[in-house]
Amino acid sequence: MLNYVSEALALVNTAPYVLVMALATRRGRRESGRSSRIGPKDWVRAGLSLLAQGGIDTVRVEPLAARLGVTKGSFYWHFKDRADLHTAMLEAWRQLGTIDIIDRVEAVRGSSAEQLRRLIELTSPNKKAVRLETAARAWATVDGKAARVLAEIDHKRLDYVAQLIVKNGSTPHEAKTKAKLLYLALIGSFFANSSSELELTPAVWRDFADTILL
Repeated sequence: MLNYVSEALALVNTAPYVLVMALATRRGRRESGRSSRIGPKDWVRAGLSLLAQGGIDTVRVEPLAARLGVTKGSFYWHFKDRADLHTAMLEAWRQLGTIDIIDRVEAVRGSSAEQLRRLIELTSPNKKAVRLETAARAWATVDGKAARVLAEIDHKRLDYVAQLIVKNGSTPHEAKTKAKLLYLALIGSFFANSSSELELTPAVWRDFADTILL
């Protein structure tokens, strides 16, 4: 027994062992430092990125941790489980895709017509926005919570557009109809082939806005 202990201590005192342990400690410190810099918003952003790329089934802890360069264990410093992350992702999507845009439109010091044109400029599809929007809508077809959030988002967007149209002189009934037409055109444009006649260019969107405002 004493001989075994002596041999073990002798191994510990060798230069190779000391070097290996020093490198392991250094790696651990780097990992710890990286984890401390990664906050919940980073996990949410990475989750939304994965959602846009491959759908909700791809949003798992292991690929997220690999993307962020941290261990899976650091995830649980910020979220109880995947469902908790999903809730945060839905709220981030609501904020980025609806509330922030409305705030930017409200910052326009002009007529309601100018505000609506600015809204159309901000929401005209780009590849990144289209991928996220379509992935989120697909998610809502298989998840009750996502479906409820999507319904709230759709209601918020439609209501805001209708308000702008009413301010421009339409009746509330006319405004609701025009808002739905505009919103359905936006959603439909997500699936239009950019090489087809269905493509909605910025010029087409401007003409569409002018038509809605008549």
